[in-house]
Amino acid sequence: MSQHFVWKPEYNFDIPEIDEQHKYFVSIINELYDAILSLETKSRLKEVFTKLTNYAIEHFTTEEKYFVEFNYEGAAEHKFKHDELKAKIAELQSQLGMDKLELSFDLIDFLESWLVDHLAVMDAKYVDCFKKHGL
Repeated sequence: MSQHFVWKPEYNFDIPEIDEQHKYFVSIINELYDAILSLETKSRLKEVFTKLTNYAIEHFTTEEKYFVEFNYEGAAEHKFKHDELKAKIAELQSQLGMDKLELSFDLIDFLESWLVDHLAVMDAKYVDCFKKHGL
């Protein structure tokens, strides 16, 4: 798999569980990039979207569990952003299923931007809270 999107040390929060999940998201972005570049079949693209959907559910569940456990004050706003991405992924997956989605590098750019922006803005806000509680 190519490394179109490269994980950078500044993306680490030194919270192993969260960092590993974020790195996995990067690997999915790279897998999607490779699938588009190699003009892989729709079934392969559907597999990658399924991975993306499962990742979002798992990762957001992890973060939101800690929001409740640690009484994180920014939880509602953060969960809203999670819900927005899950809805966008579901919409894209639906379009792919109906052969209406024109997969392009714009999609990759969207996912990369979402990840970097979300890490830098939303996720960075909870780091102190999570670490204060022992993560």
